[in-house]
Amino acid sequence: MAIRHLVKPFKDPEVGAVSGTVEIGNRVNFLTSCQAVEYLYTQHILRRAYETIDGIIVVPGAIGAWRTDAVRKAGGVSGQTVTEDADLTVAVHRAGYKVAYRPRAKSYTEAPSTIRAFLRQRLRWSLGMFQVYWKHKKAVIDGLPVGFFSIVDAAWYGLVTSIIYPIVDMIFLFGAVYWTFTFVTQGTVDLETFPVKITLAVLLLALADFINILAAFIFARRFEIKLFLLVPLLRLGYRQLLYISSLRALWRALVGKLVDWGKAKRKGTATIQD
Repeated sequence: MAIRHLVKPFKDPEVGAVSGTVEIGNRVNFLTSCQAVEYLYTQHILRRAYETIDGIIVVPGAIGAWRTDAVRKAGGVSGQTVTEDADLTVAVHRAGYKVAYRPRAKSYTEAPSTIRAFLRQRLRWSLGMFQVYWKHKKAVIDGLPVGFFSIVDAAWYGLVTSIIYPIVDMIFLFGAVYWTFTFVTQGTVDLETFPVKITLAVLLLALADFINILAAFIFARRFEIKLFLLVPLLRLGYRQLLYISSLRALWRALVGKLVDWGKAKRKGTATIQD
């Protein structure tokens, strides 16, 4: 079934690669369930959006197909980054090909189920993407959608927000405590104070998260109440792990301490979820 969906776009000779959808197949705890929500959003919202501008930045190794001529023209797998799937995807774009997305082509992966394994994986992903941004920076200068839009957007999220958001989280925590203390002691809350404004802004972001995930479920043609109710909790622990991974990767990039591909310990717990 997956292969049938993957090969259809290759009728267009300009298509050099096709991405499918990766699902989390081992929802065994809070961490893996959070990853399931993240995957749902990044693929059914972000990847669809990137496809509309021909800016898909990663054809995942877990489910994707490549035109042989496109890979050859792109120079093959370079081995110069530790996220070779993203490296090759951008190279195919720069070789003059389009990259398509077929959401019904699915694979099920076993995600890290411990914080240690998760941080190890995301460190490699974050550092590898930094390598891809730097290697293919000319894609931004040349005005290619994958460069001007996708790489800039991904770099902003991976670099800038990873520095800003932890500060915002601390202000939000302070604001929530301040708000609660003021209400308990005075019976009212001054909505014009800075901590309260930040708290309200973060709550609006949480509402936006609900809307985004709801849209992702609509695109995916299914709805899972457990994952939907998990959305606000992603801002209370899970996102902080992502920020830590990005900051660790940035530090390693600055000091020149790279990581290898590594080998994940598989437990054989992934199953088909549909």
